[in-house]
Amino acid sequence: MVNSSQTPLQPSVKYRLFLRICSYIRHQNDHELLHINDMQNIRCPPATEQTCATYPVYTTMLPSATLYHMKVVIIIAGTNEPSNSAFLATTFAKELEQQGCVTTMFRLRELHIAHFTLERYTDGFVHEPDLLRVRDAIRAADGIVVAAPIWNFGVPADLKNLIDCLGTFFLDSDARRKGLLGGKPLYCIFTGGAPATAWHAIMRRTTSSVPTALRYFGASVIGTFFEGQCVPGRGTFGLVVDKRPRTLQRISYESRSFARVVQTFASTGAPPPKQRMTRRIMEWGEHLLERLTP
Repeated sequence: MVNSSQTPLQPSVKYRLFLRICSYIRHQNDHELLHINDMQNIRCPPATEQTCATYPVYTTMLPSATLYHMKVVIIIAGTNEPSNSAFLATTFAKELEQQGCVTTMFRLRELHIAHFTLERYTDGFVHEPDLLRVRDAIRAADGIVVAAPIWNFGVPADLKNLIDCLGTFFLDSDARRKGLLGGKPLYCIFTGGAPATAWHAIMRRTTSSVPTALRYFGASVIGTFFEGQCVPGRGTFGLVVDKRPRTLQRISYESRSFARVVQTFASTGAPPPKQRMTRRIMEWGEHLLERLTP
C-alpha cells in the first residue's frame, strides 16, 4: 500500500501519449462537428411539427473555408411522379446548397439517351446531347449523388443504361479497365418497399451494381442511404417520405457529412483514406491476378 506521505504514482509515458492523442482528436472533431442537439429543429409541416420536435438534430459546422465553389451532380432515376427517391435527392441537394455547394440535378425520365451499344466506343460516334450534358457535369463536379428506387430487386433500366453509356467516357480507351473519375466522392440513395431486414439480406446485393460500377470508373463510394417501406399501403404506391421527420433528419445529416468529404476532395484532390486504401487493394489484386493468369 502507498500512504499519503509517498509520492503519488504518475501515469506512464504511453498513457500520457494516449491522452494527448485523444485530446488532439477531440479538438479536430470539435472543429467540424459542433452543438449536437443544440440547434433549432428541422421545420416540418404543421401536422407533424410537434412530433418533429422530439427528434434530435445533428448540426455540423464546416471549417472556415467555404464551399461556394464546390459542384455536386445529382442523378435521379425512376419515372414515378411524385417520387420518393426524387424527394430525398432534393432534400439532400437543399442541404448541400446550405453548406455552400452548387448542385446540378438530372431526372433521367426527362433525358433522351438511346440504348447502349458497342458502337459508342468507335471514333466519330455521335452521342446524344443529353448524354454529353451529363458527362460534362460529372467531369466538372467535385461529387456525385445517385438516387433511385428499387424495382423488382434492381434499379430502373434507364440508370443501368446511363452507367453503360458513361463507361464510354470514364474508362480508358485502351483496355476499358482504368477508371478516369479520379476518386470523386459518390453517395447513393435507394428507396424501396421492403423493411430494413430485407435491405441488409437481399437488396443491398441487388443494388450493388451501381456503386460497384462507378467505383470501377474511379469514384469513391462514401455511403449508401436506404429508405424502405416507401408505399402508403399494401399494393399501392405514392409519396410517403415527406411525412417522415426522422428520415428527413437522417438524409440531411448524411448530406452535411458528404459536403465535408466533397470539400476535402476539392481542396486536396484525394479521396478519404479508407477509399484510397480500398483502391490500392483493388489495384494490388488486379496486378496479382495479371501475374498469376497465363
